[in-house]
Amino acid sequence: MEKKMSLIQLLVALTLAAASVLGFTMTTTKGTVYLSETAELMCDFPKPENLEKLSNLAYYWQNDADEVLYELENGKLKTEHIDQKYKNRTMTIQSNLNLLLHNVTPQDRQTYRCFVFNATSWRVKIHECVHKLDVIVNYTSPEIRVISKWSEKFGNTFKLECLSRQYYPDPEGIMWTIHNSSGTFNVEGNSVVRNDTRTQTFSVSSALTIYVDVNTTMRCMIKANQTLKSEPLQIVINAEPLPGDAGYELYIWIALGIVGLLFIFGIIFLSWKLITTQRSPQGSNQQNGHVNDIQLVVNPRSNSDTPAERNSLLNGVEPHA
Repeated sequence: MEKKMSLIQLLVALTLAAASVLGFTMTTTKGTVYLSETAELMCDFPKPENLEKLSNLAYYWQNDADEVLYELENGKLKTEHIDQKYKNRTMTIQSNLNLLLHNVTPQDRQTYRCFVFNATSWRVKIHECVHKLDVIVNYTSPEIRVISKWSEKFGNTFKLECLSRQYYPDPEGIMWTIHNSSGTFNVEGNSVVRNDTRTQTFSVSSALTIYVDVNTTMRCMIKANQTLKSEPLQIVINAEPLPGDAGYELYIWIALGIVGLLFIFGIIFLSWKLITTQRSPQGSNQQNGHVNDIQLVVNPRSNSDTPAERNSLLNGVEPHA
């Protein structure tokens, strides 16, 4: 047993000694790539002079799950160990042993390791690099739209929505900023995050109902890391009746119509009253008074009647013969 332990210790010591002589190095790098684009995984190999003889090196990349992305040994590509999801998606850069990973997906957001060995019978590791890859999406800027609006006595109530699509990773939420003559106020939005299973991206939205009685500026901003932070968009809301506001116009036309009808009815009533008043004296005389017809009876006699006879006729007395 002691001999076995001694042998193991000897091998470890020889390996460490060889690594020390050959100059083992270890580095850490990180990178960011947009979804569906090509990522460059940094191996950061410090001895470019050794790359002139790739036939003397063994080199491969693997992820956190120990799945192999790329393997090169003695200057020849080995494909039997490469995981299926990485086949035809990788290409090495021989000048620095960096690896190009094409058509990046959200699942490629991982930590990768690059291993470089001296391809001798001892197979001594001379370099290792840890590369952390972050995948982001070329997101759309948030937009504010008016879902509904209704008028009240001294202002308007608006229901607004802030929406942004194609985020990755999922955002933390939405912040609303309200600015009016009273000051500036920040409101934490009640955010709804949805996952698109086809693209593995996220959309985020937030609805806000606000009563407005003065000019107000509304903004919304996506809460995410610095890379994903968007510029806030602005909407200006006027408290006065907006042009084309059908509610106000309808009330005005109804009021004008009622006033017009009252005016016409008033004119008709006054005209009828005036005509009735003008006709009433003649009617009353006909009803209450008596019209005495004076009949002048003229006896067809000669013009030689005497004055006494004419007076008798006027008084209704027959003259004596």
